Amino acid sequence: MDGAHRHRSKSAVSRPPDSVESAGARESALDQQLEAVCDEQGLLRSDYPQVELLLAMPPERWPECCDTGCHPCVKDHQRVAKLLLRLRGAPRRSD
Repeated sequence: MDGAHRHRSKSAVSRPPDSVESAGARESALDQQLEAVCDEQGLLRSDYPQVELLLAMPPERWPECCDTGCHPCVKDHQRVAKLLLRLRGAPRRSD
């Protein structure tokens, strides 16, 4: 490997494209929003994955409450997911 080739390799490993950086910033902002709304609504960090699962599917496919009095209830997760969808400007499909 000659010196010129090595120099090109180093410059090729520069900073990531703007789209990658902006996607990372968006992801970070969404994570912060999830954390803030969960905290505000009384959900724990361990509840975040359940809320994220709801956000990844259409509301009409969300599970129903089993009426056993568990806490947090799926209704708690759904309440937070609905708030996040509204904050993010997602179209409201069902309540």
